[in-house]
Amino acid sequence: MIRILIVSNSNKLSDYLRKFLSIEEDVSMTFCTNASKARRLFLENSYDLIIINYPLLDEKGYALCFDISEKSDASILTLIQNSEIELIQGRMEKAGIMAIPKPVHPTALYQVLKFAILTHRKLEKIRKDNGKLNHRIEEIKTINRAKCLLMENGKMSEQDAHRFLEKKAMDTQQTRLQIANAVIRRYHRR
Repeated sequence: MIRILIVSNSNKLSDYLRKFLSIEEDVSMTFCTNASKARRLFLENSYDLIIINYPLLDEKGYALCFDISEKSDASILTLIQNSEIELIQGRMEKAGIMAIPKPVHPTALYQVLKFAILTHRKLEKIRKDNGKLNHRIEEIKTINRAKCLLMENGKMSEQDAHRFLEKKAMDTQQTRLQIANAVIRRYHRR
């Protein structure tokens, strides 16, 4: 689920974003109209994408997007008046914030949002794959640690220790990791 926070006091933009984003099946949207409520929502929830339509009624400048950028890895997209974009765009880009000048054509906004959503999905897949790889690495480390204990304390060769873990796992219908953890516990009690 892609969680999106939309901060805008423009009903027209909010309605457009609601219409466009509701097409996406895995999107959850939260709307608010001012910076103070956005800050409160940000503290209470986790968001993947934050869209801020400037100016905001209760805040001058662009503090909200910079505050969120410092405290989150969410993608941040800001819509800023064309007359102000050159003054702030460089600073925003350094903070990892995408600044789009207004007025913006709906098709261009659609493409930017679609790209942000696709990028988020790809990053989530990479994070998930990375998590699986890290889990597998930890599993291998544990099994190797058990092998070392068997080699040191059980006077086995590496092949014998490997075979012992494999055979014990098959005989007891457990995983090699479960057997390795049992071996580690057994030798650590001594």
